[in-house]
Amino acid sequence: MLIADKHALETNLQVSLLKIREKELQFYTQNCIAIGTQAALLSGFAYNGIIQVDIPTDQSDWLKTLYLCVTTAAMGFELIAVLNSTLCSMLGPGLALRGPDGSMHRAVDGLMLEYRLTFLFFTAGLVPFWGGGAAPASRGLAYGRTRTAAYRRLYDCFCSWSGHVPHLGAALCLARVLVARRARNDARAPHVYLRDVQV
Repeated sequence: MLIADKHALETNLQVSLLKIREKELQFYTQNCIAIGTQAALLSGFAYNGIIQVDIPTDQSDWLKTLYLCVTTAAMGFELIAVLNSTLCSMLGPGLALRGPDGSMHRAVDGLMLEYRLTFLFFTAGLVPFWGGGAAPASRGLAYGRTRTAAYRRLYDCFCSWSGHVPHLGAALCLARVLVARRARNDARAPHVYLRDVQV
């Protein structure tokens, strides 16, 4: 009787432990799916930045090369994150369900490590993504003839990027205020309005 109670207790303990591990498995699987979705979106934006952004021909070659390398690195890291998160979200639960005894623990431990690696690739792609997005804005400040024209180029850059990155709305409002203020206060053009600024 005592041996049967001991086996029943061990079985109940293993079932409780498996339920906890199943929750961990679902947690890491859902996080991998969320990272994969965001990484796919950002890699699409980076690809769009490679093929859609017109770099002026009068810019230096190293600036063009730097922009393309940074944007390509962002796209590459995000695609690695997409691939890794997709494989984790498919193969991790499959190993836990169809594997031999003890495979649930192996699947959760492996998924935890791969999730951290996926998040590292996602972050590594996020940094050059924003660096590549800031390059057109700094480009606008580099070749304007007056301060008003430079701010106007910065404003235009934010207008073109705000459709791709929704939280740039605050920066867009700030750019509007700066352009309007600079246009009013510019000593070389005392009564210039936004519609009169030649870009």
